[in-house]
Amino acid sequence: MTEEDLKRRQQITLDSASKVLRAGAWLIRNGYGRMSLLPYMAASGCYWRCEFHPLQHPSQAFFRYSSGSAAFYLESHGGETVHAEISPRELALKIMESVAEIQKDACRGEATQAMLDWLTELDAALDAGLFPSAFDDYSSDDSRWNLIDLLRGNGNTMRPQPGYVTPGSDRGVDDE
Repeated sequence: MTEEDLKRRQQITLDSASKVLRAGAWLIRNGYGRMSLLPYMAASGCYWRCEFHPLQHPSQAFFRYSSGSAAFYLESHGGETVHAEISPRELALKIMESVAEIQKDACRGEATQAMLDWLTELDAALDAGLFPSAFDDYSSDDSRWNLIDLLRGNGNTMRPQPGYVTPGSDRGVDDE
């Protein structure tokens, strides 16, 4: 593989990961304001991943993406193929086509101002080429998410998405 091929593949990975987060942000801004994004690095450190789930219920993920899938966005979501140039909005709509109504209902609602402010912060990080990672094996600090340059390692940090709970600590119905 030439250096040019490697750079092209790396750019596809970066563009694809960004598109997944922007698709999730589009959903939150457009009627799914109770949806969470859960971005994180795989334990191996080789792949960045992102899951979509109802707010405060990470065990109920209905969409999963791995940067190892590159532009095969739906590889772990029914396997349907969409074109690599799909817009974040189109990808968001395609993702939701096969999501169960009960999960859609759990995510439906207007986004709070705190959520919209956080999405603005997320957009700025993505524009800078940085990707959030909610957790890793080396930290138990839930107050900040790492911002990672997928090609060069850790960057800065950002606050977690409003309503974030760590995987394995879903809130019960009585807690909401």
